[in-house]
Amino acid sequence: MTAREWNSSVILGLAGQQIIRDLISAIFHVHENAGICNIINVFGYTDLPKKLVICAENIRNSGWDMKRYINEGVVPEAFHAVQICNKNEPLGIIAKTMPLPTNKLQDVKNSAKFTKRRKVAQRA
Repeated sequence: MTAREWNSSVILGLAGQQIIRDLISAIFHVHENAGICNIINVFGYTDLPKKLVICAENIRNSGWDMKRYINEGVVPEAFHAVQICNKNEPLGIIAKTMPLPTNKLQDVKNSAKFTKRRKVAQRA
């Protein structure tokens, strides 16, 4: 499947559809299965210049519930989009008021490792 503009509203729930509409109205380019999905095994990716990608094929190939993980993947990628719009300045969310379950905390750690590796590779 090649990269294309987002059109998986059939899979997204109402909240996910609204998030995608809001991102598009904020002039984000929302894609499904862009090139980054072929390079690394991620379910989603957000980067400058205002680009958000959901790797539906990676989710499908994982054997996990595609509908569930596409819906779950839109939320953290949208959060990264908010960070980009806020110029990566802190959003003022106090971690103690929003504890993460162990699996979500691991996702945050994996994302931070990926971002660090990508920045190192870009400098090389």
